[in-house]
Amino acid sequence: MLEASRLFAQHRRRHEVRSRLETLTPCEREVLRLVISGLSSQVIVQRLGTSAKTIDVHRARTTSKTESESLATLVRDVLQNQITV
Repeated sequence: MLEASRLFAQHRRRHEVRSRLETLTPCEREVLRLVISGLSSQVIVQRLGTSAKTIDVHRARTTSKTESESLATLVRDVLQNQITV
């Protein structure tokens, strides 16, 4: 019974994270993918050919839209739940 409860909670958390990720724009998703892959904001700026301010805005909106405590927390949730962004 305890195992079933744990699995249900895990499934519910995965669903919550996926639902929140669906609110992101394609640009926000791309920035999140690059953050998850370990790239710094400066490298992301160079890779996407945009300004540092734009990347900062995407990072902030991603955190806000997903109701995460921080971008690091969101990255952890995505990785722990094995979610493809």
